[in-house]
Amino acid sequence: MRRPHYFTLALAIYAVDQYTKHLATELKHEPSLPVIPGLLHLTYVENAGIAWGLFADAGSDGRWILSLISLIAALGIALYAIRTPVQERLTQWGLALVLGGVLGNLTDRLFRGAVVDFLDLFIGHYRWPTFNLADVVITAGALLLLADALRPPSETRWRRQSDEEPP
Repeated sequence: MRRPHYFTLALAIYAVDQYTKHLATELKHEPSLPVIPGLLHLTYVENAGIAWGLFADAGSDGRWILSLISLIAALGIALYAIRTPVQERLTQWGLALVLGGVLGNLTDRLFRGAVVDFLDLFIGHYRWPTFNLADVVITAGALLLLADALRPPSETRWRRQSDEEPP
């Protein structure tokens, strides 16, 4: 897969995330809608903070600070993806997923003032904090990056690294 395809994947994730959030706004004045009762509900929530509502009470200044951090993260991810060889597919996939999700949540923060969350997951009596599609792909991308970091180096990578090291 060529590099533009990874950026296309990130943009597709961004578009689908924004579309699902647009659909979720229809739930704004509705009670929680069970999709799979006791497991998955659709519940409209605006999260002004970050994961699990952390820093949600930071106000307007917090919104701009979180937006700036997200923008810097998105730029850093894009630059890292450009500098990473296309042959490092697992890394490129992970970066594309994270980038698409970060852009989706950044757009919400900038234009809505808060991130739209709508997926409510229950496991028995435990309820996971409400989340969205961007959160799912950011998590999946982070797991791919972690798996890539933990796997033993391939012989090609080893040769490339040893060629760069001075004797």
